[in-house]
Amino acid sequence: METEQAKLEQARARLEAVEAMIAELNRQRCLADDVSRRVRSNAGAVSMPDVAAHAQFATYLQRMERALGSRREQALVEMEQQRRVLLEARTRYEMLDRFRAASRTTWQVEFAREQETMAGELFLAKWNRARRSAAGHPLWE
Repeated sequence: METEQAKLEQARARLEAVEAMIAELNRQRCLADDVSRRVRSNAGAVSMPDVAAHAQFATYLQRMERALGSRREQALVEMEQQRRVLLEARTRYEMLDRFRAASRTTWQVEFAREQETMAGELFLAKWNRARRSAAGHPLWE
């Protein structure tokens, strides 16, 4: 169960890493858009290489967004699968724990019964020995 819990934590960490990359991608997009707006608002001349570079960067961001979206979905699926595995492991652990407790209780009852039987047999043996001694009979051991 602990192993499966650790695997779930790893899956969660992978998801968080992908979400951090998505956040960084969005931050980069905002920065690029801000730069583009500032250049246009200054009414300055925009060169064709700048426009082409901005378009290429926008295309790159879209491609990365799709890739990270796919990785995020995969991480969510893996995390959900691991969550199910953990729940299964937890159920098995609890079932084994209940079985162990029931077995221990059964063992304790059987042990107490055996102790009681032995105590009764010892009492009868002493009682018979005492009775024979009192009657003058030799002890047989």
